[in-house]
Amino acid sequence: MVWAIAFVVIFIVIGGILAGYRDAGAVDYRMFGESKEGIFYYDIESITYPSNFTVDAWVKENFSGPGVAATSRALGQDYRNLDHSVSQVELNCKDKTFRQLSLTFYAKDGSVMSSSKNMVKEFEAIKPNSVNEALYKTLCK
Repeated sequence: MVWAIAFVVIFIVIGGILAGYRDAGAVDYRMFGESKEGIFYYDIESITYPSNFTVDAWVKENFSGPGVAATSRALGQDYRNLDHSVSQVELNCKDKTFRQLSLTFYAKDGSVMSSSKNMVKEFEAIKPNSVNEALYKTLCK
């Protein structure tokens, strides 16, 4: 009987430790916006400030049915199995502009569908009432 109680106590302690454990490489996504194409999150752990006016962060979009349909129309039928994308974005808080630095699309099984890195383009204006404006309001306080 004592062994059974000790086993239960050890099981509870180990379970509690494991439940509270957080991998150092894990991401901490927070929702910041939603559209008919999907739900958008930013990784709070990835936020950096390369200059006084700019902020970089990783953004994840979980695609909805209409988002998958729009993406597969734009990029091809291979994207019908699209689940989510992860991108690195840079916001210029002073000018209210943004640019996408990288973008990776993932299938429902977790495999990479396509990936583009070093996409440094010109900054674009952030449109009012857009998902990018929601991110701007969240990160450029």
